[in-house]
Amino acid sequence: MQTKLKNALILSDGRKGHESQSIAFCKYFECEYEILRVSYANKFLKTLSYVLAFLGIWIKIFKSKELDENSKFDFIVSAGSTTYYPLKYFSCKFNAKSVAMMSPSGYKTGFDIVFAMEHDAKNAPKNAILIPINLTCLEEKHYFSPTKKAIGIVIGGDSKHYKMDEREIENTILELKNSFKEYEILITTSPRTPKNVEEFLKQEEFDFKVIYSQKQINPIYDFLTTCEYIFITSDSTSMISEAVSFGKASVQVLKLKSKEKNTKFDRFLENLENLGLIHIYDKSVKKTAKFDIKQTIKRLSL
Repeated sequence: MQTKLKNALILSDGRKGHESQSIAFCKYFECEYEILRVSYANKFLKTLSYVLAFLGIWIKIFKSKELDENSKFDFIVSAGSTTYYPLKYFSCKFNAKSVAMMSPSGYKTGFDIVFAMEHDAKNAPKNAILIPINLTCLEEKHYFSPTKKAIGIVIGGDSKHYKMDEREIENTILELKNSFKEYEILITTSPRTPKNVEEFLKQEEFDFKVIYSQKQINPIYDFLTTCEYIFITSDSTSMISEAVSFGKASVQVLKLKSKEKNTKFDRFLENLENLGLIHIYDKSVKKTAKFDIKQTIKRLSL
C-alpha cells in the first residue's frame, strides 16, 4: 500500500539560508511543498505580532499572496522571526501542524515541532529538538572529480557578525597551496566574497575554481564527497552545517574577525568544535566527525 504524500506550506522571509532549512524538513519527511513569501509593511506591525501572539490572537497583519481557501496542508513550516506569527496564523487557518525552524524566541505560544540549535538552547521552547547545526539537506550536483587526494576551499565574506581581512585570507590561501602541494586544490567563492579577493583568485592557479560573480554554481557537494579536508570561512552557518553533516571531508573553519564578542555564531562554532565536528584552522589540520541528521529525524514520528 502506497503511503500518501504529505503536503507542506513553507513560509519564507526571502532569506535563502532560512528557506533552505524549511525545504530540508520537507525533503527528509517526503513532503510536497509550495513556498509563500511573507513580510510586514512596517516595523510597528511586526512588533504588534508579538503582542497578538502573547494574547493568542491570530489575524492577518502581514503581507502575502492569497491562498485558495480549499487548500489542504499537513504542515506549515518556517524559519526566521518575520515568519513565526504567520506560521501560527496559517497553522490555525488550515488546521495543520506548525513546524518552527530555529528558536522562535519572543513568541510565547506553542508550536507543534521546533528544531532549535544547541548553542541557542536558553531561548528554545521546552519541547524543542536540539541539534548543533541548521537542518540541511544537500542537493547532489556534480561539477568536478579529482584524480588524486584533494582539499576544498570555500571563501565567503563579510556578514552581520564577521569582517573579512582580505589580505589575511589571501595569505591563508597561499599558505594552504604551499602546505598541500601533493593535493589537488578546489576553490569556490560565494555571493559575499569581496571583489578584491575574487580578483586575487583569478590570478592564482587551482585544479578547479569557481568565481561566483562569473559563474553562479555551488560545487560544495563535490568538495564534501571527494576531498580529504574542506576549509570554510566562518561567515556561513548554512555552509558549515552542510559540511559537518554530509560527505567525508574533515571540516576546517577559517575564522574571520568577530564584530562583537561572544555572538551566537561564535557559540555555534565553539559547540561544534567541542563536539569534534569542526577544527578551527590554526595552521594545522585535524580529522573531524560528522553529525547524523537522519538519527535526529528518526526521533520524530509524523
